[in-house]
Amino acid sequence: MKKTLAIILVLLVVFTISVPVSAFGAAAKEITVFVNGQQLVMDQPPIIEDGRTLVPLRAIFEALNVNVGWEKETQTVLADWGDNSLSLQIGKNVINMGDGHKIQIDVPAKIVGGRTLVPVRAVSEAMGANVSWNGIDRRVDVTKTWSTYYVRNVSELINAIGSNHKIQLAAGTYNLTEWIEEHSNKYQTEEIEMYLPNVGISEVFDGKELLIKNVKNLFIEPAVSTDFVQLVVEPRYADVLAFDGCEGIYLTNLTMGHTIEKGSCAGSVLNFTDSKKVRLMSLDLYGCGTYGIEAYNTDNLISENTTIRDCSYGVISAYNLSNATFTNCAFKNCMEYTMFECNESSLTFSKCSFSNLSGGLLGGLDSSYYRFVNCTFDDDAWAQVVDAAAVTSRVTMIEPAH
Repeated sequence: MKKTLAIILVLLVVFTISVPVSAFGAAAKEITVFVNGQQLVMDQPPIIEDGRTLVPLRAIFEALNVNVGWEKETQTVLADWGDNSLSLQIGKNVINMGDGHKIQIDVPAKIVGGRTLVPVRAVSEAMGANVSWNGIDRRVDVTKTWSTYYVRNVSELINAIGSNHKIQLAAGTYNLTEWIEEHSNKYQTEEIEMYLPNVGISEVFDGKELLIKNVKNLFIEPAVSTDFVQLVVEPRYADVLAFDGCEGIYLTNLTMGHTIEKGSCAGSVLNFTDSKKVRLMSLDLYGCGTYGIEAYNTDNLISENTTIRDCSYGVISAYNLSNATFTNCAFKNCMEYTMFECNESSLTFSKCSFSNLSGGLLGGLDSSYYRFVNCTFDDDAWAQVVDAAAVTSRVTMIEPAH
């Protein structure tokens, strides 16, 4: 009898160990968080407390392109985006908005595993986002809302520039110089910047240029994707669009260039300084501009289906441009100097074409990295890339076509 009982006990222990968790009830799924459809990667998993989901603050704030700070003495989270701000103290059930009003919350922010966790719904909605919860999949979706502006002329375009703005343009050509000259003759630059805080006017040798500054999440695109929309400037030394201190710039289906004849310009088409998260989609950037793109201290620039052509100095000029990727882009008919004059930078080209580029192809080979994946080259460009790849590991070619 004792022997039989012992055998039964052993079998019970073995059965308990070997039966999978699903036999008794599946373990709870890990909570996932998506912002505008993109899953966040977090080093501290979200938690649920009193029915509220808390997530690492830096992950959610950065995904929404919000500046985040930390006041150690008072254990207070600080955030600002555009002209808005909020603060949230650990252990307190209130969000203090920059305009003075307060939002009561059910569950306060707390520190878990050395990370600050905040209630995702309350904080996201305070920043103008929509939040939904899928209890079956244990999934949080945060969707940032934008203010959309439909514009028909340059004045409406300039006035619509701001953070979290989507500007949709009616078909036609927009001469930015006309607005700049009209308003700079009527008002001092300081007056313009007072009423348009994200717009500046800079002096150049033969006129003035527009500067877009300190903007987060700005979209500029045609109202109808198939419409022809062109942005132009007249001064030879002016950039068509210059961005300074911006994050989240989305330019789509636009043609941009100078009105001056080819070969006589000294300004570029696009210029980015101290900016990040730039998206250039289906653009036609043409000379006489010196370069199609200039980028300085800029991170995470992605361009797809874009053409840079007929520029008078080269294709791209950059210093400290990191994580730059060009896919299905065409670079052609540019002249004079080094086509890619990039220093302290890293650029990847995938399925791009290089043709009729007069001058040296790659600059800054002692400090920059160039990666070509399944790209096509004309004879001259091919020879220069092959020669560069033979002498430095900073140039790599994967499945090239010639």
